[in-house]
Amino acid sequence: MTSKIKYINLLDKMYRVTHISFFTMELVAEETALTAATVPEDEVFDVMNYPGLKVTLIELDGQSEEIDLKELNRRAG
Repeated sequence: MTSKIKYINLLDKMYRVTHISFFTMELVAEETALTAATVPEDEVFDVMNYPGLKVTLIELDGQSEEIDLKELNRRAG
């Protein structure tokens, strides 16, 4: 099965998904210089629909950060 999950848009940045597992509920993504306007909408995964997903973001400088989607949802909403 081929997945269309290639990118996530989080914290106003576009990240390329490098690993995703719904079995372990983990996602790892690397920051890109792309914008939402340049990425096909059907390739962008809405991680906010999965608050239990453990998301690790790797920034352009190589720093990684685990994001708490539940906390992000509370702040956004």
